[in-house]
Amino acid sequence: MNPLSTPTLHQVRTHKIGKFLDKIGRIYFDGKWASQNLIKSVTHPKWFDSLKTTNQMTLYIGINAHDLLMAQKNLVSRRWPKGGKNGPKWDSELGVWRVFRRTPKNVSGSYIPVNEIPPEDKKKGGRPPMGKAYRFRRAVWRTLSSERLVLRQLRTTKLVEIERGKRIPVSIRLPILSLAIKEVIQKEMIELIDHNDVWMIEEWLTLKEMRKESLLEASEIFHMNNIERNNFIKTLTEKHWKALIARWIELHIFHKYWKDDAGKGIKLAPPID
Repeated sequence: MNPLSTPTLHQVRTHKIGKFLDKIGRIYFDGKWASQNLIKSVTHPKWFDSLKTTNQMTLYIGINAHDLLMAQKNLVSRRWPKGGKNGPKWDSELGVWRVFRRTPKNVSGSYIPVNEIPPEDKKKGGRPPMGKAYRFRRAVWRTLSSERLVLRQLRTTKLVEIERGKRIPVSIRLPILSLAIKEVIQKEMIELIDHNDVWMIEEWLTLKEMRKESLLEASEIFHMNNIERNNFIKTLTEKHWKALIARWIELHIFHKYWKDDAGKGIKLAPPID
């Protein structure tokens, strides 16, 4: 199995992530000129879209967050295609389109008429990752990409109080994120929550079988030893990681796009020391 099928939190945040660069000039280094770039922004890695590292699944998203994300008209819904010299070309003499192909015998590649494309190539159908699933996949990655962001969102009362509405299914391909979500809770939440955050644990205990398995009230989490606490988190994330990430991305969507009647958004709770 590809290790990126069940990535760690570190892999989600750093491994071959997409980068948008700002060219600021050129520098002369080691006998040649090279572009000098600054990272303008980042986005989810291509392996987050790949069939080799993802599984088809369903997330149940509150309709209010769902509709808010889909209403963003200027939001990219697919990866920007790369430009280049190898795009299709019109052959005016033959009156056909030619497409660029490489083969084991012609590794440098050449243009061939579309009607000469080998049958085995025609079977490689499909289209680039795009549409609704692409938007939600990117929202999943952004939710996990920033350290301690999840806890700050959960501690922002105005975000949590926005009505979720009816849950609706969103069909999506994702890696299995149970390990990454377990690390978020272990490293960036559980040691920082206090008695004001007990409601978060109460929400976890409403998930199927969690109260039955843990046999505890929410406040008892503060009296668990490390082994008991880690076992609780392991059960929670293995069984319910999709429910957890669905709620977290709703809060991310509300924070990023929700506006009140005066056009103002919601300010996050202060950073956590």
